[in-house]
Amino acid sequence: MDNYRAFLAILISFIILFGYQYFFVGFPTEETVVEGQDVEQQTMAGTPQQDVQTPPQSLSPAPPSQPVMEERDAKKITVDTPLYTAVFSEAGGVAESFVLKSHTETNDDNSPGKAMVRSSKEQGYPLKFAWGSVIPAETYYQTKTDSVTFSNGKGELQMSALTPSGLEIEKSFVFYEDSYLIDLNIRVKNSTQQSLQGNPQLFQVNVPFQEKSAFNRFLFSGPASYQSGQLQEYKAKEFEEGPMTVQGVFDWVAYEGTYFITEI
Repeated sequence: MDNYRAFLAILISFIILFGYQYFFVGFPTEETVVEGQDVEQQTMAGTPQQDVQTPPQSLSPAPPSQPVMEERDAKKITVDTPLYTAVFSEAGGVAESFVLKSHTETNDDNSPGKAMVRSSKEQGYPLKFAWGSVIPAETYYQTKTDSVTFSNGKGELQMSALTPSGLEIEKSFVFYEDSYLIDLNIRVKNSTQQSLQGNPQLFQVNVPFQEKSAFNRFLFSGPASYQSGQLQEYKAKEFEEGPMTVQGVFDWVAYEGTYFITEI
């Protein structure tokens, strides 16, 4: 009799639980994953996840085959100071030329000024900016001026762009008549309802300032950085197997020559 009552109690409990699940909660349905979309759940290994929240949607990247470039010629903006003459382009918002006035390429009387930017369009130019695929490095900017006017020893160049994903980018260059240093401020405004993920990138592109010769072949020329109070110089043989990735907090990163340096 006791066994019968125990079995009956278990049976009644099961019926009550089944009925509650059926009428009030409902049974889980199979999730459907749309092909081509990535579904990601972040869980700690060995820890059950009881409350799964939908992660914020990320901005849709621009198609790789369609760079954010317009079908008009990029405007070239000239910056002329007592120390140098530089040319910036709307195509990527980069520095295409930077020629020193007090230093020349050679000792010849007719030698042109020393060029600090020697890369080509195919190699890329310094100071281009990217944020993953939502802000391509080839983004086309717009500016309202063809040259920079100086007042009280300071001049400014502003350019802006709007990406297909709805991001607004503003680049502001500040130049000084008595200094080679340039202030660069980049502002990204996200007016969409989607979160912006990933990391911003600022590019320093350089090729050697001069050809190797018997005079300078034993002197260092190449990438360098200053980190934790120490100078790090990276020789060419360190790149034989491919690009290097160096992480940490840096005071500056640069490209060094025998007498000149460009740095961020």
